[in-house]
Amino acid sequence: MKIRASIIIRTKNEEEWIVPCINAIKKQSIKNTEIILVDNCSEDKTVKLAKSLGVKKIVKIKKYLPGKALNIGITKSNSDTVVILSAHCIPKNKYWLKNLISPLVQKNIVGVYGRQIPLPFTSTEDKRDLILTFGKEDKLQKKDYFFHNANSAINKKVWQKIKFDNKLTNIEDRDWGKKVISKDYNLYYSSEASVFHYHGLHQHERKLSFRASSVISIMQKLDIDEHGFPDELKINMENIPVFIPLKDNRYNKPMYKKILNIIIKSNKLKKVFIYGDIKHANYFKIPLLNRNKNNDKNKDLQIVIKNALREYEKVYKKIPRAIVYIAPSFINPIKGILKKSLKDFYLGGFSSIFPAYQDFGSYWIEEESIFQNIDTKKNPIDRGNPIYKACYGLGTIFRTSSIRKSSIFGNRIGVRKFFNLKNTLRD
Repeated sequence: MKIRASIIIRTKNEEEWIVPCINAIKKQSIKNTEIILVDNCSEDKTVKLAKSLGVKKIVKIKKYLPGKALNIGITKSNSDTVVILSAHCIPKNKYWLKNLISPLVQKNIVGVYGRQIPLPFTSTEDKRDLILTFGKEDKLQKKDYFFHNANSAINKKVWQKIKFDNKLTNIEDRDWGKKVISKDYNLYYSSEASVFHYHGLHQHERKLSFRASSVISIMQKLDIDEHGFPDELKINMENIPVFIPLKDNRYNKPMYKKILNIIIKSNKLKKVFIYGDIKHANYFKIPLLNRNKNNDKNKDLQIVIKNALREYEKVYKKIPRAIVYIAPSFINPIKGILKKSLKDFYLGGFSSIFPAYQDFGSYWIEEESIFQNIDTKKNPIDRGNPIYKACYGLGTIFRTSSIRKSSIFGNRIGVRKFFNLKNTLRD
């Protein structure tokens, strides 16, 4: 069977995106395609995940230059139609590929690029750029050489005459567009060949160290009713392993059995991994993972979470997109909190989301037997704004691609606010 299109995906540590991207490709109405991964020394699970989804052509490169990477990938293709897709682009529907490659059958059209739609958690600047650049109407370009390889298709026979520049560090797509236009070829913009694109044109990265805002406010900035949200980015609780640390001397106490029962039933949990020196647990379990004995609670938790993920992947041979951490030492768990947090987690594109108690109280510290109000310190708390007490053990969701990096919390942090002080109590 003749291959209709060869799809080139350039990657570098795209563990978070490669599975949704490939899954969306598999849903296309056109099935006879091949995927070629051009990977630039990924250090995460990108390549392993691509292989697990059936990608057989994987080209590894050491030095990344955008045009050169494409040229290498295209030489491995077996189709006269080459599609170029960013790893963090998710086709909107099953007709994306059909709409993208169809214009190439027209005389003189040698390159097609499609619409890019921002995600709800795309930065404000990128949303602006994408909305202004990619309109709702198709257009034939005879003089305008704008072209964008995040979502494009080209005629391979023309590429054999006019390749991408091997030396450019960026805008290889517009350089190629200018060259083909100068040879009296045409380009085409297909508004129906739509993809969701997180980064946008100029990748205005938004670094967030603490995000205490509702996802609803994010959603209001984008008319999500028009575009929806890609199913490939949604996460179901049954696909997330839940790690609960517990020692045997606590597990056998009625109070802890009651807490575990509330946690499991109220959140409808199925993949529960109780770890510790448990002898009689009826749940899946992994070996004891000892915490680091130091005073840095965040570092302490980081070691536990990284160990839990590593052990899970080693034992069960699976790579989850997210994991959950719950500590039953919180004696008043919030019923159903994970179900509430999960939707915010993926709609907001968060690296992690955790419960936090919103507090407007007044705080004092002791220094050399003298008590001082925190407000008098060098960086006083604005009394008009609350502070937040993080309660990770009430139910924190971590994105696994962030866990593999320097911080388990990542750079996009979500907060599930709660206001009842009793939920902060620990045994």
